[in-house]
Amino acid sequence: MVSNFSGLLGKAKDFVKTIKSCTKSISVIRSLDPKLGANLLRMIGETGRIGNRMISHYREMYARAKAISARAKASKLGPAGEAARLYREALARIDGVRDIGELQADTRQLPPLYELPVSIDPAIFNDRPRLRELTRDVDNYVDERDPKLVGLITFRFEPIRGAS
Repeated sequence: MVSNFSGLLGKAKDFVKTIKSCTKSISVIRSLDPKLGANLLRMIGETGRIGNRMISHYREMYARAKAISARAKASKLGPAGEAARLYREALARIDGVRDIGELQADTRQLPPLYELPVSIDPAIFNDRPRLRELTRDVDNYVDERDPKLVGLITFRFEPIRGAS
């Protein structure tokens, strides 16, 4: 993602250079037809302004992409890692939970959103009150051990594959 915006930024800079070189040839056109030369000069000037806006946009997107990349590479230690460990312990004790995936961080927003995929039996997945009860039980387990970690992670419940 960072390299994409870096490449686009380079292309935008080349575009602006090309536009600036076109303004030099306008003087020849103005000597032949002043009205046409004035219109071309106005259009090329506007195109140059668009190019400058593209450059500033790609600079901003490049900086944002670098920041997102840096946050994604940051370790998952700390509160989120500890919360994931406690939630895994709690989920492992519940009948019907078949698999607990890896903690995923969505770093496009601040603070990051941490998500834990959990594969469960379809009977639990299709029974919403039972699913809410399961979530409450898991939150209570974590609350008993470290109250500040409750709610730090969201769950993505999925029925186990191949079952119906």
